[in-house]
Amino acid sequence: MLACFFSIAGLGLVPRAGEPAWRLYAAAACFFLGVFTKQTALLAPAATALALLRDPVPRRLRAFLLAFAVPTGAAMLALVIATRGQAWTHLVTYTAAADYSLAAGAKGYVEFLVLSGPLLALVLLGLGACPDVLLSGPDLRFSLYWLLNLAALVTTAKAGAAQNYLIEPWLATVLLAALALGALRERSPEIFLWWPAVMLVAAAVALGAGHDAAHLPRPIRNPHLATEYLALDQAVEAAAGPILSENLSVLVRKGKPVLVEPFGMLLLSRRGLWRPDRVVADCEAGRFALVVEEHRLRDIPGMAACLDRRYEEFSRLGPYDLLRPRPDPPP
Repeated sequence: MLACFFSIAGLGLVPRAGEPAWRLYAAAACFFLGVFTKQTALLAPAATALALLRDPVPRRLRAFLLAFAVPTGAAMLALVIATRGQAWTHLVTYTAAADYSLAAGAKGYVEFLVLSGPLLALVLLGLGACPDVLLSGPDLRFSLYWLLNLAALVTTAKAGAAQNYLIEPWLATVLLAALALGALRERSPEIFLWWPAVMLVAAAVALGAGHDAAHLPRPIRNPHLATEYLALDQAVEAAAGPILSENLSVLVRKGKPVLVEPFGMLLLSRRGLWRPDRVVADCEAGRFALVVEEHRLRDIPGMAACLDRRYEEFSRLGPYDLLRPRPDPPP
């Protein structure tokens, strides 16, 4: 959400004709902060650069690229050098190695269409009736931002993608729908009489379509009743040595180091970008004082056999099996 804030703030700061030039540099600074908050926050600066291609003052595009692209590229290069290439590996190579599903991508588009149908209709009406305002005027960057976000919805095909991938496209749609409504009102003032009904319908559809997604899990709604999760917290807190866990949040909350992210490591092992030898060797050595297992750990090559041989289950809490090293046989 912070990255979205920087993106929208940057779009809002891009100066219109006659506005002071410092706003362009402030917009570039917001975009810079957005990228280094969430490295995929490139859509807003890309939309701004594309919109400036049509600006009658060419130097504004050059100024923007110098203010945003050069510092961002230099900072990224410094990060890659400082990490000996690991920043590039983690941000690009490993991300590209994820599994992708056309069915999941199609589902993401369908969910977004259902969620934002009334707003999309308003956007399309505005683009059709007021192209001079939304496609060639100062609001062009918001239209481009919306189009880029629609294209970026293809990332919902990535393994592990969830509803959070819809946040920025939804935000872009809300912004452009507001601009479209304003343009339509200017073109046909009588539209002002029914715009509250349009917004009410849009809100009702969004609320109904996203009802399940907004429904918090029972342990979060009633934490005092989540006895299994409380017991998991206590087991993690009491563990005296390294912990291998599929639930990463409990490790972070209890100040324990995150040694392996099972889902990501599983994907990388399938692509041949990570060898599980070391973690399997640690498993065989009984290094882990506690293993919190759901199902992905066993899919990592070599881990299932090791867990069965060297560890024993001592508790089952919700979806998690808790394992501890088997006692060494007497000499």
